[in-house]
Amino acid sequence: MTNRRLFFGFEVHTNPPFEEPVRCALGTRYLTLAFLGSLPLSSILKHMDSIPPFSASLGFVGICDHLLFLKEKGVAYAWKTLDNSISDYFHKFQSWLSQQLSQDFQEPLYHVTVEPAPFDKSAWQAVFQPHVGLITALHLYESLPNLTCIPQWTHLLIPPFQIIQHTADVAFRIHATTYHQLWYHAQMALCFEDPLLLKYVTNKDPPSSLDEIIIDLNRKITRADLELGIGLKAVSFHGKVKEEKGQLSWEMVIDV
Repeated sequence: MTNRRLFFGFEVHTNPPFEEPVRCALGTRYLTLAFLGSLPLSSILKHMDSIPPFSASLGFVGICDHLLFLKEKGVAYAWKTLDNSISDYFHKFQSWLSQQLSQDFQEPLYHVTVEPAPFDKSAWQAVFQPHVGLITALHLYESLPNLTCIPQWTHLLIPPFQIIQHTADVAFRIHATTYHQLWYHAQMALCFEDPLLLKYVTNKDPPSSLDEIIIDLNRKITRADLELGIGLKAVSFHGKVKEEKGQLSWEMVIDV
């Protein structure tokens, strides 16, 4: 039985507001959850039916906050969140994985590798700006040379937000399990569209209704426009929050 170098990782999508000075692009961007080492694929696939569930099958959103220069690995974005969602899931995942493989797994330094070594450090430092990253799937990856990898097992997640087609304006469908999370995910969707808004994101003292959420979002947009100048005008008082099977969704329309 052939051993393979395996690891669990989240698939990450980013929308950087700058041109990345990548000389050797990676085909997949991922955030490593746990390295398993070299072992037969079947030894872990047989346990996948019992993997800890995700809350309402929702993915995660975070901030690519600053650069990491990892000598042997390459350039990476350090991952930051304003909630404990990934960390909370990791601890459930850690307990499950330790039971299956009889190993202890430490919580990783969350980061997203974007270019393998060698790299131009000064070129990255000249252009980098914080921006939003979106996690949409958990994979069991097989690690290959040159930081490449291929999924051997996949669990798709509902994104915290997704761009939807809308005439003339920008629109997102926001997914959440609570109004607090809906507010947070809506803020991050705005920042995905314009990262300058990251300066104004908060996760404390959440609004309790959709109207209050929209008022708060517009307050942030107005302040950002006055202080920094941004291309967004306002979130429309549009639509209603829909609830189905423990999940909330809202179509957020933004005037531009």
